[in-house]
Amino acid sequence: MNPSRNPGHGDKPFEERKLVGKYIFPNKDDPRATVEESELPKSYRVLQPNSFCTRDFMPDRVNFHTDSNGKITHVTKG
Repeated sequence: MNPSRNPGHGDKPFEERKLVGKYIFPNKDDPRATVEESELPKSYRVLQPNSFCTRDFMPDRVNFHTDSNGKITHVTKG
């Protein structure tokens, strides 16, 4: 499986995966590791551990899954 593809969604490239390991919220210790607003897609949401989220599927929405410090651990669509 090609990690730059998102199976089940037209197998299109998935550029947001390059943001894994960065912080979605400002990181005072390393500002360079923070995602720039220009890097964010038009439609996205941040899913922190143990948080609630809607189950509606939006094919163009990017889901940024983070750890408890706001560091992106993985990215999905929907």
